[in-house]
Amino acid sequence: MSVAISQKNADRALDELTNLDRIIGELKKSDADKLQNEYDKLVEGLRRLERERANDERLANPVLPDQILQEVVP
Repeated sequence: MSVAISQKNADRALDELTNLDRIIGELKKSDADKLQNEYDKLVEGLRRLERERANDERLANPVLPDQILQEVVP
């Protein structure tokens, strides 16, 4: 009887370990997806910031015609 109980316990333990392994796999995938989404948002934010900086530089330093640059400023 002791062997039958031990086998039954071993089977249950194996089932629980299999279930635990499946859950851990799902969590790893979920976490990897979340991490990738956060990374993509970060990269897009940096790209947007760079575009805004480039636009600000163009607005702050407009191209002036040579005629105006050669004028004498009082």
